[in-house]
Amino acid sequence: MISWGGLILLVVLAIVNPTLCAIYLLLVCTTTLIKAVGVAFHMIRGSRRLTAAQKINWRARLDELEDVQEDISFKKRSKDFFDARHQDVLERIGIAPDTFPKPASIYNAVILPMYNEAFEVLDGTVESIVDGAHDNSRMIVVIAYEERGGAEAKQTAERIAKKYSKSFFACLAVEHPKDLPDEVIGKGGNITHSGRYLQHWLDEKGIPYQDVLVTTLDSDNRPHKQYFCYVTYEYI
Repeated sequence: MISWGGLILLVVLAIVNPTLCAIYLLLVCTTTLIKAVGVAFHMIRGSRRLTAAQKINWRARLDELEDVQEDISFKKRSKDFFDARHQDVLERIGIAPDTFPKPASIYNAVILPMYNEAFEVLDGTVESIVDGAHDNSRMIVVIAYEERGGAEAKQTAERIAKKYSKSFFACLAVEHPKDLPDEVIGKGGNITHSGRYLQHWLDEKGIPYQDVLVTTLDSDNRPHKQYFCYVTYEYI
């Protein structure tokens, strides 16, 4: 009603009172301009913060969170957003270390949904995870392939799982059955099925859910080398 009413009102005012129509049109244009400036401001701000974050060694900062001294304190405060925030994090952990999880206790699970992508595409994605700055012994990779992808999709997924079985804590090939009842065909159903499989797998391994962070990647994604370190840091 608001969307169509706004357009209809413009036509009505043009017929009834052109002056009010002009004022109304100017208000719409001014609002749109302000919104555009706001979007641009936040984009520039976010871009600068992203660039600054990529320069930080998040693996080293994770290591600092592993064993924080209870009497830790900082006399100097950095003006840099990430440095000042890191100092605050260290102080908070130092005050109550038992309320924060240890980095070494956290697992990162990655769900890679695929349909009929080539082995080379999927292999490049998994290889980029291997080359990251994180601890691969705490990584769980799930290759979620579709039964409707045929024998070739299954062969590709199992080939990847076998190739990287020793590179991570676990590398699993999980088949998403076709024609499940009450399910919409698509990537979302595949990811959900693999998520449920992962849940049962964690139960069997005795790994608490709160110690596992789950990331979904497309088969051709290449995560930043420090992505999983940063995600773990933010979670802690």
